[in-house]
Amino acid sequence: MIDNKLLMDFEKILPRRHIHTATSLEEVLIDQDTLNFFNKHNLTFDAPIDVLKAGCILGLFKECLKLEIHLIEGETISSALGIISDQHDTKFARYENWIESETLHDFYKNALPILKTIKLHKLKINAFTIVNDVAMKQSQLDGEDHNKRPLDRFKVREGMLFIQEHPFSEKKITPKMVIEARKTANLTQKQSAELVCVDERTWQRWESGDRAMSKAVYKLYLIETKQI
Repeated sequence: MIDNKLLMDFEKILPRRHIHTATSLEEVLIDQDTLNFFNKHNLTFDAPIDVLKAGCILGLFKECLKLEIHLIEGETISSALGIISDQHDTKFARYENWIESETLHDFYKNALPILKTIKLHKLKINAFTIVNDVAMKQSQLDGEDHNKRPLDRFKVREGMLFIQEHPFSEKKITPKMVIEARKTANLTQKQSAELVCVDERTWQRWESGDRAMSKAVYKLYLIETKQI
């Protein structure tokens, strides 16, 4: 599986201008950048599905670089769409198509217009989180965790914002509240970050006060850890 360390190396070897991206997963797998990367790292795969997962990650990562929406401290795809939804009071059929994709080929194809939407709204995402998106999608396709749709964080967030009321009156989520919630859940920072689909560094910034956690994410965490 492609991890973030490999993705960082992939980013370094890509041309700084005129990044070519593929419109399908089939194209990604014969893309010269992809083939060169596989050869450079002597990557071999035990099963065809592993090749597809690697290709899906590399292809979508390249698309993020081409659109110039990649930022280490950016959002996930789901949370970026949640922000757009908050601002414009709209829902995204494209997001539904993405999470309901029945193959990785469709997953790749359906992700492309979503990334363009994020670009249109001048948001940034952490493209490294695509590794998790692809892994969770394959887990879903494999029938694992089928009762809990692993990518469907946007719906949960939407429900929190438009249906339910916040069970707290604070105007701002403080670092102390974040730390206490995590300790009550008896989870590490990394485990907590994964529950709300962000990277560990973002969670650490919430706890240090460098960045404020939104009420929506805070409530999502309380829901996920059964504290409300």
